[in-house]
Amino acid sequence: MKRGFHPTPEQLARQTENSRKLAADPVWRKHNLDAMRKVTQTPEWREKMLAGVRKRADNLEWREKIAAAARKRYENPRFREKLAAAGRKARGNPRSREKMVATLRKRYEDPEWRERLAAAGRKGRADPKWRERMAAARRKREEDPAYREKIAAAARRVWENPEFREKMAVARRRLADDPAWRETMAAAARRRSENPTWRRSVTTAARKRIGDPVWQARYREGRRKMIERPDWKEIVSRAGRKRSANPVWQESIRKRSANPEWREHTVEAARNRAMNPEWRKHSAEAARISGQRARLSGSLKGIPKTPEHLAKLSAIMKTSPKAIAQQIRLSSDPEFLARRSAALKVWHASPRGKAQLAKARDSSTRPSRTELYIGQVLEPIGFRFAGNQSAYAIAGHRPDFVDPINKLVVEYDGHYTHRLPKGRAADIALDAERATLGYRTLRIGPEVTLRTPLDNIRERVRKWVRSIEKSAPPGPEGV
Repeated sequence: MKRGFHPTPEQLARQTENSRKLAADPVWRKHNLDAMRKVTQTPEWREKMLAGVRKRADNLEWREKIAAAARKRYENPRFREKLAAAGRKARGNPRSREKMVATLRKRYEDPEWRERLAAAGRKGRADPKWRERMAAARRKREEDPAYREKIAAAARRVWENPEFREKMAVARRRLADDPAWRETMAAAARRRSENPTWRRSVTTAARKRIGDPVWQARYREGRRKMIERPDWKEIVSRAGRKRSANPVWQESIRKRSANPEWREHTVEAARNRAMNPEWRKHSAEAARISGQRARLSGSLKGIPKTPEHLAKLSAIMKTSPKAIAQQIRLSSDPEFLARRSAALKVWHASPRGKAQLAKARDSSTRPSRTELYIGQVLEPIGFRFAGNQSAYAIAGHRPDFVDPINKLVVEYDGHYTHRLPKGRAADIALDAERATLGYRTLRIGPEVTLRTPLDNIRERVRKWVRSIEKSAPPGPEGV
């Protein structure tokens, strides 16, 4: 066709009709496909096509035109439906699926292709407009209930397939046994955790999810379904045993615990959570519910485990917190309390009960790692740890460290409750009560950690002792 020639509508209709006839002819289609395969299998043609694609890809105007055309096509519902139908048809054809998988494998085995893909990804992520466009598209998708339901249904359909689950388990095991993959994942996690923007985005997303009633309902429903599975406890126990028996996992835990930066980061995160009113409220509610369940379960200790008792406990554990509280109130009838009291007396008088009580007392008053660290400074100058010795109780409370000869007390306030108004008022009242008995108190706050030099702690204690020697009347210090 000559340049500048514009066909009439009749000519266009004839060309279209001829094209349809040819496309409906099996012989012509086979001949055309054979010719295309023959051409596309030649290295010269492929190289020529790649060169043309590269040349066009370097042209900003061409790229913008292609992107505009793609956007226009995707805004057409009929085009999207046709594309989805073609995709479903291709995925439903085993031969087509096998060809697609083979093509993907071949691409991923090509280092040059992987490098090009990674470079394109890096280039896109470095473009603020691209990032904003992707974030907007993701937000739009996530706000669409139909899309969320479709994704959830697809995930359920895939994970209900035993073959898929087995394949995923094999792939995870293979990756977990690969030291290079583990190191890559650990480096990526470190990079993400060191990025303040990433940490803020994760925190914002978590807060958004927690405050979403729909998400909470879905989460509770998922947890309930998981817990009701007959083999759930066995799966969790087996996974825990497997991790504990894995030397690589144990070594990673030891490395992380021995890393001062990780410990400091964990302490800082705990402090931030503790100073967050919403987190404290949520934690208190969870502790209250957990305590109710524990008290109800403990109230049945020592009582014969009849089927009625077990059925009652099982029914209560599956109900809401309101029902738990109601059952606790109902369990306060005199006959039930008398039976429970008698059973507990028998248990506490037994050797096993005495041993468990002694173990519980020792574990609840055992010094923390920071208290042991501070004790390296205090013990040489006459202080001793008194948290697990009732003989050193002062005003009804056992201090952390006490010098009974000079009547000096050192308390380590590492827990966040000491920084709350209620805890601070309780500490001031306790120090004042000890002062009436002649004891001086120094309070060391959470600013002292395992990374604080011992010389700094020693100098602080010396200054406090010297100030006491100069002052006359006793009173609380360091508050």
